Amino acid sequence: MNNVNFQEEFSSKIPALTLLSNLGYDFIPPAECELLRGNQLSKSGKSSSQVILQSVMRSFLARQHFSFASKSHLLSEDAIDKV
Repeated sequence: MNNVNFQEEFSSKIPALTLLSNLGYDFIPPAECELLRGNQLSKSGKSSSQVILQSVMRSFLARQHFSFASKSHLLSEDAIDKV
């Protein structure tokens, strides 16, 4: 019989992480995510108080350009706050 591993890690998570890495995304380990979120872990080891990595999102938005009046502009801090 063929040794097939039906564990979720092997069947979905690892291929998904590989695909996202190939698309240019960076893997951030769970412990680092918690630090970036500023979450406090519960006794279960999980937290859901903040799911967005705001510092990562702000850094990404600060590098984005938009066109207006045939010119390229960066987002201002106020625009980033609104986003």
